[in-house]
Amino acid sequence: MDRTLSLHDSWKGVSTGDYAVTLDHTVDGTEGTGGRIEQTFTATQRFAVRGMRFTLAADQVHAVYPTPGSTGEYGNDLAHLVLTQAVIPWTRPVGTGTGAAPWLALLLFTEAELPPDPATGLTTRSRPLTELLPGTGHRQPPGVLVPDLPAESLPPGLTTCLTIDVPATVFADVTPRLSELDRLCHVRRVAPDGTHGHGGDYAVVLGNRLPRTPGRYTAHLVSLEGFADHLDGKLPLLLPDKSEAKSVRLVSLWSWSFTAAKETRPSFLSVARNVLTASKDRFPLCLKAPRLGSGDLHDHIERRLHRGYVPVTHQLPTGERTLSWYRGPFSPVVPPEPPGGGKTLTSEAQALISLPRYGTFDISYASAFALGRVLALANADIARSVAGLRSATQHAGLRLTKLIAQGVLTADDDLARLTDFTGATAPGTALPEALRLAGAARTGFEQLLRDGGYDRATTPAGSAVGGYAEEPTPESAPGTGSRPGAPPPHPMPSPPGAALLTGVIEDQIRHLTRAGLAPDKLLAAVPFDHLVPDARMLPPESLRFFHLDPYWVAALTAGATSLGLSTSLDLALHHEATTRLVQDAPLPVAGMLLRSRLHRDWPGATVIARSGTGNKATDVLAGPPQVLAPDLLLVLFTALPTTVAIRQPPQVPHFGLDGENTIDLRCLIDGPEGKTGQSMKSGRTLDDIGGLLRTRHGTGTREVLAINEKGIRSLATDLRDALKRSPNPQWTSPAPLTAAALGLQLLNTPGQLVIGTPLPDTA
Repeated sequence: MDRTLSLHDSWKGVSTGDYAVTLDHTVDGTEGTGGRIEQTFTATQRFAVRGMRFTLAADQVHAVYPTPGSTGEYGNDLAHLVLTQAVIPWTRPVGTGTGAAPWLALLLFTEAELPPDPATGLTTRSRPLTELLPGTGHRQPPGVLVPDLPAESLPPGLTTCLTIDVPATVFADVTPRLSELDRLCHVRRVAPDGTHGHGGDYAVVLGNRLPRTPGRYTAHLVSLEGFADHLDGKLPLLLPDKSEAKSVRLVSLWSWSFTAAKETRPSFLSVARNVLTASKDRFPLCLKAPRLGSGDLHDHIERRLHRGYVPVTHQLPTGERTLSWYRGPFSPVVPPEPPGGGKTLTSEAQALISLPRYGTFDISYASAFALGRVLALANADIARSVAGLRSATQHAGLRLTKLIAQGVLTADDDLARLTDFTGATAPGTALPEALRLAGAARTGFEQLLRDGGYDRATTPAGSAVGGYAEEPTPESAPGTGSRPGAPPPHPMPSPPGAALLTGVIEDQIRHLTRAGLAPDKLLAAVPFDHLVPDARMLPPESLRFFHLDPYWVAALTAGATSLGLSTSLDLALHHEATTRLVQDAPLPVAGMLLRSRLHRDWPGATVIARSGTGNKATDVLAGPPQVLAPDLLLVLFTALPTTVAIRQPPQVPHFGLDGENTIDLRCLIDGPEGKTGQSMKSGRTLDDIGGLLRTRHGTGTREVLAINEKGIRSLATDLRDALKRSPNPQWTSPAPLTAAALGLQLLNTPGQLVIGTPLPDTA
């Protein structure tokens, strides 16, 4: 669940210092004797407010960004640190009067900018506090500017702190100006939601540098107390004796390192936009149908491609090779009921659908049946469990024979009905007629496919002959929007024969499912080229949606349970076992395939699928997404989704640019442009951020942003002007943006790709 957060400019509290509270109580009245009483009683309570000054405890740091020790493309990001106590940055104002600012700053240094201590080889050094505080032990190192700190009592046991010595030119280049400090600290208020625990108030300290130089950076949260007179960016920095300082000694309260890599990887949102553009108007999983001409044959090819079929080479029993149609279990339209009413299949031949008008076949269900047999034979546990079903069937036949011999059953009333269990159409009746019509019709059919570039597909596993003959016109009617179910049930014998067979089925179903013979597990084992038979159906950087064909899955299951069929009783229990397996399986009804670097480069990306709107929306994910390859993701749904979102991996909200030298403007007030915090619907941006980077005194890349520097272009003023120019002005004050408003414009939250109503509910 998402959490609501709000940003605030500062936390108003009592600053560090010595205070006195004086209470005056005046008594003014008349005594009992009539004399007046007028007397004032005064009481004074003195106290001191002390806050952290030289160290931070680990539990006072809530989070940092970038992640310590990480490597990434951070060239458009601003480092930041989150403190658990919202008041900390404002406990020691730097400067006086209205110009007072927070005392903390987050500075970034490259390895070359921060020289190591000669004695230790480290950039930080532990020093006695007496060297920094006035009084006994204070020392002024030659050429080093130290903070001008007021005397203050120290907490018991605290005697040292960590410091860094920063070259004077680097200090002037990277340290925020005094007028910028209050724009780089704000308060983040997180609302409780009942899921993540309590909310709270946190202080956020932003850096001002974009780490665009490849290499290692170290972030230091430093104290600027005692440096108010040196935060103007000017050189030279003068020591108390008016000599020039070569370096500046800063107290470092917290530090961490990360590596900035110069990558060419685009952002999550830019890749998501490419996927959306490439998939626009092509969301169903099917080949794009070329318009090769007009006429019945052209229409037939176009309809078949639209319904997710691909042409494949198919060898007939006579040795001829022909082109037939194949579609896997993933259909771009609601799968219609196949000819024969979806009855339980007993052979590949029975599953073959003839298209005599065009001299070809639909081998989809025949291939599913053949693949089911292959999967069962390849799995020793499944093969053993099906053999157990055959053995149990044989024993049940012997029992039924004994019942007939005892006069309990009659063959005419009970066993004769077993021959009708499968309702199978005699195989082979459609093939001769199809072959007779194959000549010119098939030649024209193949030529059209070659013209359209669709003659390069391969044959799915298995071959089939015979089976059902599809009506020449019209083709199988598309679904009406309701999901097709499992194959219809067939009659069982009357008691007590039914009780015997039902007991066999109940017992054997447990063995079959335990061995892995379940439709959902069989489907998971189907090779990918049987799911998506042509790579052009799912090109790189695309996503496709599909309906799951339950008849295909039923044919797959029937193939697996068909091993060793020989008697009419085998056929009867084969039907009952297949029907039960399909009916009991928790099959999804639809799904999505994503082939993109979105998954490869952001492996923690999450998929959200919902059906319905508002408070009535329900989650329809059928389990976690399945990783088929580094850049290939399969997502299944329990119902047709109305909205699917692919969300960037969860991360600490961070700050920075939205692109190379670009910031996408966000709304500061509710209105036509959107709600507060949302990107403007008009897509307005602030560009040329590169022009806001400070000129350096020393060498190196310009990376430090002018946040609110007087006399030059700065980020707070440029954003103010851009927000004022909006058709629905988002900022009306002449003052530059405040800390909270600036933080909101720089806030980067996880992006997401959202698709609404991706699947039709009819063909």
